[in-house]
Amino acid sequence: MLAPTLNEEQQTKLLDLLKKFPDAFEESHKDSRRRINVKHKIQTGDHSPISQRPYRISPTERRIIHDEVEKMLRKEIIQPSKSPWSSPVVLVKKKDGNWRFCVDYLV
Repeated sequence: MLAPTLNEEQQTKLLDLLKKFPDAFEESHKDSRRRINVKHKIQTGDHSPISQRPYRISPTERRIIHDEVEKMLRKEIIQPSKSPWSSPVVLVKKKDGNWRFCVDYLV
C-alpha cells in the first residue's frame, strides 16, 4: 500500500505516475548528485523581504546543521545565496534517532 488515505484507483494512478517518471522522485538526497540548473523568480509583489533570526540551538545541533548544509552544498542540492530572505532551520528527531533537517517558513 502506497498511502492508506488513497483508495485503490488513486493508488493505481499514483503507482503509474511513479513508474512513468522515476527520475522525478528520489528516496533520499543522501546519494543524489543531480545538478538541476534552473533559474526562477518568486514574485512577492510589493512585500519587503522577511528575514527571521535563527533559533537558539545547542552546540550539537549546530554541528548537525553545519554538516548537513556542507553535504547539500557538496552534492549541489543547494548553493550559496546572498538573498535578504531567510528562515530558521529546525531539527526534528526521527523515530530511528536520526535528525530531519527542516526550515520554518512560518512567520
